Amino acid sequence: DGWPKLSQVSGTERKQMAKVLLGCLVGKVPNDVLTCYKALLDFVYLAQYPSHDDDTLEYMEAALTLFHKHNGH
Repeated sequence: DGWPKLSQVSGTERKQMAKVLLGCLVGKVPNDVLTCYKALLDFVYLAQYPSHDDDTLEYMEAALTLFHKHNGH
């Protein structure tokens, strides 16, 4: 059932696991896939901020734009 089943894992641990997975994908998947995955991670990380200002919203928008540019659709 994937990542949601990891209820005993903290948010910090999940972030570390995602970074390790990203590193494991290097050289095994096309660069567009890596860019897409990294952009998605950045967006999710930023979305978890308790509040946002113009800068963080711009970062989120940039991550989402990059995700859509490289997701193959």
